[in-house]
Amino acid sequence: MVRGSRRWFLHGLGTGFRWGLWFLETLLGYMDDMMTRVAAHFALTNEEQAELVEQHEVKNLLTSKFLLVGKLLTRKPYNKEAFKRTMASLWRLTAQVHIIDMEEDKFVFSFQTKATRDTIMRGRTWTFNHSLLIMAAANRLLDPLIIPLRNQEFWVQVKGLPLVFMTRAMEKLIGDALGTYVVTDQSRRGECLSIYLCIRVLLDVGRPLRRWLAVRLPNASGMVEWVQL
Repeated sequence: MVRGSRRWFLHGLGTGFRWGLWFLETLLGYMDDMMTRVAAHFALTNEEQAELVEQHEVKNLLTSKFLLVGKLLTRKPYNKEAFKRTMASLWRLTAQVHIIDMEEDKFVFSFQTKATRDTIMRGRTWTFNHSLLIMAAANRLLDPLIIPLRNQEFWVQVKGLPLVFMTRAMEKLIGDALGTYVVTDQSRRGECLSIYLCIRVLLDVGRPLRRWLAVRLPNASGMVEWVQL
């Protein structure tokens, strides 16, 4: 009796396993067929794959303008037309600047000459309604929406250093510790003897601004100097 029950149990288990395997194979076949049809729906046709521009024609299609991409770092609503008028007036350019709205609250600034564009970049930082306008030179071969807008140049004052360490070498060392050193205050020549150092640094605006920096110097006490930024 026990042997018969066990035989029927094993028979039922084998039958259930075969049915389950058949169902799984059927389901996988259906999914494979569905994926094939979806892929065929999105596949490019020969006409869609045809290239529109030949390599030797690219130069003739490029704009002659010099471009910047920018974004106003604010979560508050603002009047974009007022922003455009204010920036154009603030820059006081002899030639007209065209400002075009893009997606993701970005703007493209179009200038007639490279010198004008470079002047605007050197004049940073620019603000509107107390919000920072972060800008980057636009590579004319890249989609402006994918140009990263995270880094901005700032002038940084460094206070608290002993006079003997107010040198160009120290400025570069501190600048690279904060971000990327760009340039020293060009109005000062020779040694940087003053109550502070003034350096231009490329900073990541997504990170909090540092207020202090620890600098270990060979002073009389052997202590770490905390310099204020």
